[in-house]
Amino acid sequence: MSRISWIPLFACAVLYMQSATAQKALDFERCRYGDSVCHTKITNELIKKYGATGVRSLHIPPFDPLRIKSLVLPPNPKALINARLSFTNVDITGLTNAQNIKVEGFTRDVTSPISLSCTVPKARFSGAYEGEGKILGANFQGKGNCVIELSDINLTSKIDAKLVQKSGKNYLVINNVSLVMSKPKNVRYQLDGLYHGNPELSATANDFLNGNADEIFEGMRPDMQEIFAVVLHEYMTKCFNEWPYDDLFLPE
Repeated sequence: MSRISWIPLFACAVLYMQSATAQKALDFERCRYGDSVCHTKITNELIKKYGATGVRSLHIPPFDPLRIKSLVLPPNPKALINARLSFTNVDITGLTNAQNIKVEGFTRDVTSPISLSCTVPKARFSGAYEGEGKILGANFQGKGNCVIELSDINLTSKIDAKLVQKSGKNYLVINNVSLVMSKPKNVRYQLDGLYHGNPELSATANDFLNGNADEIFEGMRPDMQEIFAVVLHEYMTKCFNEWPYDDLFLPE
């Protein structure tokens, strides 16, 4: 399973970077509770400025390229590709070009779900893969490099959370995370090393993948959404365990 996703970085960037320590490092003012306009504005600025470099002093890694150590998609008997696909050392590029970013719900008492959303004009996944299963009932096997290009993806996440007191301070505890990834406008696949490197079978298989790109992605999308929701939950939990919630905002 992957260890990081781009959505949690948006969430943590808007608050983590607005804390007192971050303010000194980045010279950004903190926002008021519930000021979604301010949160969204600062998130856009921070993504453009620090997305490719991260902020070492705050232990925030770069996310363009976003490096994913491992990602596993299980077989799906209802999909055109019914195979277990394992991806390793994946780089995702294009995330600093995210548009229509919205951050809502970071209120004083967090009684409503937190909402995070954006549009990525073009994302490129590249890395190593290994898979075995069936394509349209025919045996499928591959191992090698993989490139998946997606255009115009809308990402929306809803986070249910609550405040819990620790040592007299309020901390944000993440209860549940859901994530929706829209159908991309276009999808392109290139998988090397199919059928033990047979060039003719590999070309035929890639032609099939791209000829049925939308349907194939639809089969993969539910598992991708679930995986990234779990990653978001883990990442936000780690982030908000480090900082008292009230310290992330301007005092009232």
